[in-house]
Amino acid sequence: MRLSRWLLAALVPMAACEDIAGLLTDPDAPANLTYQLTPSGNANAPLAVLLSWDVPRNNNANAFNIYGRVGGGDWQLRGTTTSNTFHDAGVPDVQYYVASVDLDGNELARSNTVTIDLNANVPAPTGFTSVSLNGAIQLAWSGSAVDALHGAFDHYRVYSTTYDDSRGVCTATWVLEGTTASDGFFVGNLTNGASRCFAASTVTHDGHESVWTEARLDTPRFDARNAFAPVRTPEQLRRFNAGLRVFDISLPTLPTEVGYYMPPERAGLPSQTGPHDSPVNWSEEVAVDTRGNIYLNDDKWGTFILQYTGKVPAKDVSRTATIDAAHRNEGLRVLEYRALSLK
Repeated sequence: MRLSRWLLAALVPMAACEDIAGLLTDPDAPANLTYQLTPSGNANAPLAVLLSWDVPRNNNANAFNIYGRVGGGDWQLRGTTTSNTFHDAGVPDVQYYVASVDLDGNELARSNTVTIDLNANVPAPTGFTSVSLNGAIQLAWSGSAVDALHGAFDHYRVYSTTYDDSRGVCTATWVLEGTTASDGFFVGNLTNGASRCFAASTVTHDGHESVWTEARLDTPRFDARNAFAPVRTPEQLRRFNAGLRVFDISLPTLPTEVGYYMPPERAGLPSQTGPHDSPVNWSEEVAVDTRGNIYLNDDKWGTFILQYTGKVPAKDVSRTATIDAAHRNEGLRVLEYRALSLK
């Protein structure tokens, strides 16, 4: 019993002074060394790596030496910096560590070692599809890569290149169209009739890139019979009581409204609080999936799943409306309604 009291008396002040993990760390050593790869389009050859670390707690460091090695080879000095980051261009080494240096050039202590596995098996996007539009292409894919990475997902990269009609192949002049965190990407400002190949890859938080999807060939056409929805006017951005509006943009300089959907008013329902405080319906978020189904969210109702039935053909869907209300619409029908839970 007496020994237990002595141990307790010794441990309590120690825990109160500083974190136990801090006591086990050399105060002159750079801490928490991490890396961030710069994707290049080649899963096995990033453009560079950015190393980052925490400055030593003792503040005795005047500079930092960065060391790298390939496999089990000797450590090589990659560079020296006075900041807590280092950009190593080219295909990165397999391992890195950072050593703190004092005013006399003496190394004080070294950080943890990071290992970069360029063979990381990052899943590529699946279900890669495209829709031809007037002067544009809409790309889409499934969210399977996000689910498979369990929180490590960061974004997608979208690439394109020209198509050689004479040889029937995608050329090797691939360019980066852009990046996105969603499962769709709109490529605009394209020349109608000029076919292009498209592909996408997945990138993790630390910069590992997957292999590309299979190349997708598509051609923007001025007579494309696909509608890109929704389009909001400045007035609709200020007032969300206008419901959903669908426009025909086959003539970009003369968009024409070809359909709309207005959810029925819910008389007597208390208005929302906060930034969505409104006595009327508030139709705001809209999404369109690759089947053409339109998802409209209304703060007073819930979510409506709609299908466009106007002059642009849409796929027949066997499901029927599950809400019977005096809604006002033209060129659209309700496929499904998911009620908002009101407390």
